[in-house]
Amino acid sequence: MTDIELRLTADVAQATKGVSSFRKEYQETVKAIEKPLKQVGAFRSLETSLESLEKQSRSARERVREVGNEMASAAQPSKELTATYKDAVAELQRLTRAENLARSQLVARRRELQSARIDTTNLAAEQKRLTAELGAATLAGRRDAATAGIRAQAAALGQVAREQ
Repeated sequence: MTDIELRLTADVAQATKGVSSFRKEYQETVKAIEKPLKQVGAFRSLETSLESLEKQSRSARERVREVGNEMASAAQPSKELTATYKDAVAELQRLTRAENLARSQLVARRRELQSARIDTTNLAAEQKRLTAELGAATLAGRRDAATAGIRAQAAALGQVAREQ
């Protein structure tokens, strides 16, 4: 059976375009929803990076094993083969350090998301929920701004009518 992974993305920049014209309460609501959405994006990016590092580490481990076996089978390993082995080991160590760092960053990001009450086991659903909340908050802010604009125009027209 094939595993299928669904990744939803939210264009936070587009969704929050024009938020500066909203009243302060709507701006704060949008910003409060926007932050976890960005954290989810960063979490996914870290996950992807870690997966790539794990794949590279497996390849490097295999390379070290191959070169090590080659050295073991040779009666007198050449300087070139020894240098290749040292380079392969150094690359594996570098990748291992990078993988450990990425793993610790992912754990820290997971804790941040969990403290923000984001379910990290089902990120697609959480991202969908947050995107819907962001859309609703942005729509409410736009409606409020439009209503305020209409009221201001009506007041200006009323003033003009009274002056005539």
